[in-house]
Amino acid sequence: SSATPKQKAKHRMSGRSSMVARRTSGGTRRGSSAMKRASGVRLSIFSLRRSSMERRLQQPHPHPLQRGRSRSMLVSVTQSMKQAVGTGGLSSSTPSIVFSANDGTERTSPSSSYNSRESMVVHRNWHVVQYSLIKLLRALTDFLSSNNNNKGTNSSNNAKQPLPLIWYLEDLQWMDKMSHELLQTVMMDKVLRRRILWIGSYLPNYDQTSQDDDGPFVEWKQHLEAGVQNPERAELGYEVCQYHHLPLSNLSPGAIGDFIADSLGIQEEEDRKEISPITQAVYSKTLGNMFFVRQALLELERRNAIYYDVMTFTWKFVGDGLDEILVDCLSQDVGEMIQAKLQALPVALQLSLTVAAYCNHSFDTEWLYPLVKTQYESYQMRRSQHGGNAPDDDGTDDLSTVDAFEKLMYKAFQDGLILRDQHSNTRSSCTLCETQYPKSSETYKFVHDRMREAARASIPEGEERNLFLLDLAMSLLQQAERETVANKVAGRMVGDKEWMLFAASDHLNSLPSSLVNIMQVSELSLRVGTMATSKGCFSNGLVYFRSSIERLVESKLCWEDPYYELSLKLHNHLLECEHVLGNIEGMEAVIQQVYSHARTEPDKLHAQYFEVYSKRGLDNDRYTECVDAGLRMLSQYGIDIPANPTEKHLASARMKMTILLRGRSIAAVSKFPISTDPELVAPLKLAQITLGFAALCNRHTVMALLSRRILMLVLIKKGITMNLPFVIGALAGPFRREERYEKMADYLSTFECLLDRFS
Repeated sequence: SSATPKQKAKHRMSGRSSMVARRTSGGTRRGSSAMKRASGVRLSIFSLRRSSMERRLQQPHPHPLQRGRSRSMLVSVTQSMKQAVGTGGLSSSTPSIVFSANDGTERTSPSSSYNSRESMVVHRNWHVVQYSLIKLLRALTDFLSSNNNNKGTNSSNNAKQPLPLIWYLEDLQWMDKMSHELLQTVMMDKVLRRRILWIGSYLPNYDQTSQDDDGPFVEWKQHLEAGVQNPERAELGYEVCQYHHLPLSNLSPGAIGDFIADSLGIQEEEDRKEISPITQAVYSKTLGNMFFVRQALLELERRNAIYYDVMTFTWKFVGDGLDEILVDCLSQDVGEMIQAKLQALPVALQLSLTVAAYCNHSFDTEWLYPLVKTQYESYQMRRSQHGGNAPDDDGTDDLSTVDAFEKLMYKAFQDGLILRDQHSNTRSSCTLCETQYPKSSETYKFVHDRMREAARASIPEGEERNLFLLDLAMSLLQQAERETVANKVAGRMVGDKEWMLFAASDHLNSLPSSLVNIMQVSELSLRVGTMATSKGCFSNGLVYFRSSIERLVESKLCWEDPYYELSLKLHNHLLECEHVLGNIEGMEAVIQQVYSHARTEPDKLHAQYFEVYSKRGLDNDRYTECVDAGLRMLSQYGIDIPANPTEKHLASARMKMTILLRGRSIAAVSKFPISTDPELVAPLKLAQITLGFAALCNRHTVMALLSRRILMLVLIKKGITMNLPFVIGALAGPFRREERYEKMADYLSTFECLLDRFS
């Protein structure tokens, strides 16, 4: 009699635990555990969702590298690390680093709809991508520190020093918005800022000469400088990183003269004065850029202005008329000199470098050879049709075998046009010459961006380049499909040749509509854009979706048959990208397009869903307007909920729901089949987001009435979707406030059963 109300409620709940446990589905005792866990806890839809997800994230599940069929990938990664860092401790610890960095927290978001028209790709949340990278870097630096401490030194102080990780980033001026956000997040991490030395390079005066004054790189650089130069942050206890700016200027004329003299083997000071005309001519054309200096010297050697005397075994240069020769050799731009050097190569090698320039930044002979062979056959066919002569049959244009192509690429490597991957070390002797050439597949890259630009410019703009890009895109698509099929048959992981699809899409999107199949190009843009968003690159996906829509609009095919389904998918994916990137104006424009051209109400579902989100505003504080928008959308599907429900509305809903249950527990809905009926999918999807915003603005009566109306619809349709668990969870809070713990336990158990079913 002297017990408090809380003690009485706890006594009533413990006395009914066995009865509730027997009423849960499957004969489990989840009801008892749910009631014990629920006591003293304030329940809402977000606390339910968070606690349930946390329990699932804590449950260990196998990493993809731990599965049997992906074991080959783990071996491949370990071998690559051994080639990079040797056979030390880092390569042997690869599995532990990967497993410790990925402990099961990287979960993908479930799909937002079961409608085939609305099926969106399952993608990683952008914050999950950032968190995963931070965890991986922490695991790597932890291992480096522990490995350094295990070695031990004579000094105890030195043994406690962590081993830093040096991260070098090149060409920071090309940073995009997503890279800027990711880099800033990693650099601000309180653990990693003490363990990583960041080194970055960018083009000189880029931040002054760039027209994009608000670009990601300029913003990141200004933010970094402001943080370092702000003494108030140090007074507030923030750690201020050390920032050093090191300008790297071009070489001086004297340094260029010394380089040329050393290259020619000139030691005497008097002889060095004789090469001053060469130094002045080279410097005037290159301005001390080391790459351009090398190209200028190679051009002089190609024109025999500098030659090697086999009698005296020394380098010499032309004495008489040197000024005229220099003017003739170096009168053109450095880019034109590079193009002239490429034009002097065999036709097959020129074409190989051109194909490589329009593909990935690095290329290997395994996948490059089929592309080059196809393009070379097309080149021979076009040349024969125009009455041209056949290529010289001197062996330099031989592409009949892979070995011949390997020798051809090795010639480009010897000429200083491309660089070999430093990890590739497989060689074999050539029986035709006293040199070494690659035996197996080798990876190369261009020695400089200007070399790649010159290779691209070797094909003149216009019809010839368009036809070349069209053939190359088709070849890339065919090879990508073959790689995908081969990987699936062999049980390997697919993804290492995805760049082929991106390159093919870029080439096709650059061509006029008269040369391409608009349906094929649009479907490919949709595919690669979906792949980009699945990896968290929503800015890149937005470019693909928007370019495809613009092409359809220009061709007056958008929303027309048979392009209606494709147009709807492109607009839905574009709407998702605009939402993730925070572009509210772009969202509203796309929503209006969908509303104007959608033929059925289910086709408008995705736009309605994101319209509710768009009402939040830039400050994310207009939750009441989001709830009103959600209720307005639900009314179009026959779910009429007043803005301020009364107790009469709630009592009527409770009575109708009791009649529909027919004495059954709410757990009966967990056994309903998964439904794809648009009349059920749409209200449940809109109800979930509306309930979430209603919880944020404390509109509990709206939550209670809306949840019951949705459950009534589920009982009538006898089907469920993945949005139902959160609708049921929204009713657990009112039951606790009413001290109806038995009902609360039933709803919590059903909530967990449904989450397990859709997880």
